[in-house]
Amino acid sequence: MGEKIFVENWQQQLELLSFENNDRMDKAYICSPLRADTQQEFLQNIFAARAYMFYARQRLGFHGRAPHAYLPLVLCDFEPKEREIALKFGLELLEQSKVMLVCGNRISPGMVGEIVQAAALGKKIIVYDETLCQKVRKIVVSNRGPQTLVTLDQTHPILAHSAPQECF
Repeated sequence: MGEKIFVENWQQQLELLSFENNDRMDKAYICSPLRADTQQEFLQNIFAARAYMFYARQRLGFHGRAPHAYLPLVLCDFEPKEREIALKFGLELLEQSKVMLVCGNRISPGMVGEIVQAAALGKKIIVYDETLCQKVRKIVVSNRGPQTLVTLDQTHPILAHSAPQECF
């Protein structure tokens, strides 16, 4: 895995990366949970999405896009109309992305819709958790997508963790 990636100022580094010209960089849609049972878990999911974005950039060479890493600051996920706006925005980003990275170790209802859309668009879907990979394949196949769109990558276990910024 190499040197530690989540150093003290990693979030500031992530924000500064947004000012760089990344036109030549492939875009990756980060698919990870936002919904949670508690406010603390909800915040943990937001910070995990940011960590996945940072890791995708620093280690995989992708411009990671996770709208749920920042949209909850301006749109309330618990207000149906605002959630709908956020979901539409996310699907637009997905359309413009080359690949979907399914991160974490569980699938939320919102993620199911994103996975179905990625399959409909023929996007490559990379999953980092073996159990999750089987679930993603079932979602894709049950929506008439080819299971060959889904690949398991266990060379980046940090992307299978629900709180990557805290454990490494």
